Amino acid sequence: MIQPAELADIGQSLETLTGTVGDLARALRERYPHLSFSVCDASDVQEDPIAQTGRFDLHLIDAREHCLRLTQQFEQATGVLLAARRLH
Repeated sequence: MIQPAELADIGQSLETLTGTVGDLARALRERYPHLSFSVCDASDVQEDPIAQTGRFDLHLIDAREHCLRLTQQFEQATGVLLAARRLH
């Protein structure tokens, strides 16, 4: 389960951390070992994000079953999908 305050902190961290998308995901995994983090391009996701940062749409992941799925429910979320937006 993710707390809304945790998601806000993750968003803040994404604003201040530097490096590649992979570097950011690794840093978040170290900071939040109880959560999973996945990365994709924002154009690969049709669902509305739960939050946005400067570079990313943030989606909640539910990995309690065999396959990952997106959720809008904090109590079902086990991780965060970092969907990288292309900035022009």
